[in-house]
Amino acid sequence: MKKPPIDSYERFAQAFCQASENAGKEQYLVPYFITGHPGSTLVGHHRARSLLEAKGMRPRQVQDFIPTPMAMATAMYHTGLDPFTGKPVYTATDMREKKMMKALLFYWDPPNWPLAREALKKRDGAISSGRPHDA
Repeated sequence: MKKPPIDSYERFAQAFCQASENAGKEQYLVPYFITGHPGSTLVGHHRARSLLEAKGMRPRQVQDFIPTPMAMATAMYHTGLDPFTGKPVYTATDMREKKMMKALLFYWDPPNWPLAREALKKRDGAISSGRPHDA
């Protein structure tokens, strides 16, 4: 929520790599991901997984969303509403679904494959039923 499109990150990453090369330094970007954020679904996590896989990225820092005091995302988590629009916002509260979201981003790690497959089946079922917000 309130994040720029992925091409903003890609432009930043390219500029970072160029600046590091120009400075003669070996530096790395370490992306940090949060799964289960209010407004995110299995469909969105599948898209993120596809992008990561296409870019050859294997994230190692993935955290499940934790509601913290005084954060808008926490208000969204507890109310199920977007505080700016008042419209409903899907929020995963089921622990199994949250684990599936995380497993999708760890697509490259064999112990996560069973949960990732389950997430893909659930996503496909929701899309075919016309309810992608449920996945």
